Amino acid sequence: MLDLGCQHSYLDLGEVVGRDGLATANQVTRCRHPSADVEPHSTMAWFRSIRRSPRHPTLFALSFILAPALWIIFVGSSNLHELIVGGVASLATVVFVTFVCRCSNEELTLRLRDLIQLWRIPWYIAIDVYVVTLVVVRDLLQLQRAQSLYRVCGFDTSVHDPARQARTVMAIAYTTASPNTIVIGIDPTQSRMLFHQIKSSKVPEMTKALGAKQ
Repeated sequence: MLDLGCQHSYLDLGEVVGRDGLATANQVTRCRHPSADVEPHSTMAWFRSIRRSPRHPTLFALSFILAPALWIIFVGSSNLHELIVGGVASLATVVFVTFVCRCSNEELTLRLRDLIQLWRIPWYIAIDVYVVTLVVVRDLLQLQRAQSLYRVCGFDTSVHDPARQARTVMAIAYTTASPNTIVIGIDPTQSRMLFHQIKSSKVPEMTKALGAKQ
């Protein structure tokens, strides 16, 4: 069984995925995340958690550096009003990351060789934008119907290894940044990754470097 964080709803990979590793969209059951029923922390407890040092200083440092840098790249301007808005947005990002780190019970070990895999993301985004656009055009012209495929591949992960847990998080974030592929979940008990694609393609080398197997 693949637990995707759903309440009273699981996916049986043996039933959903055929021999070719594909499944149609109507074979996957919608589910509700259990966090929807969890009451949020009080405001005072939230601020107290922010004042304490983060459990994952690397994530805190990355958010502190990347948030303003990505904002400047996004707006492409150094006007005062843009910098003010960017400062507020960056501060909110750092506060959010710090809060998540304080509340998380997971221990993550981030390694440089895993982090730098993100250099591949722009290339994958460019390729997949072309692929998805071509699929949409063909579908609109009724030349070829767009697909909705659920696929499964192996994934090297473990609930007891902080480094593998970190690679799992990065694999989900990095791979989902590309338009054609959305990672739905990674099951550490079966060492499998379930992901959705509009057009079937190979598992990206970036994802393989983080633990995916095909």
